[in-house]
Formats: sequence, C-alpha cells, structure tokens
Amino acid sequence: MNMATSSTSRETFHGSDTRHDEMFSMIDTWLEDLVCKVDDAVSSKQFKE
Repeated sequence: MNMATSSTSRETFHGSDTRHDEMFSMIDTWLEDLVCKVDDAVSSKQFKE
C-alpha cells in the first residue's frame, strides 16, 4: 500500500498589516499537522515492518 498522499492547499493573505503574522501562523499550523502525520506514520504497523 502506498502511504504517500498529495494535498494541495492555497491560502491567501489580504491585509498587508497582518500578512506577515497570518503567514507565520499558517506555516506553524502546517508544521504541527506534518509532525502529527509523521508521528502517526512512525507508530504505524506498516512502518515497523
């Protein structure tokens, strides 16, 4: 079974005053999601085999 998945997400940041904070917040969210998925994969039966 191929565990690789592809996901495309597009975010837009409109306000120039808040764009920097919004971008970094979204990156943090993506990184947290990635860490959770890696943790799930590492603990999976398929990974351990």
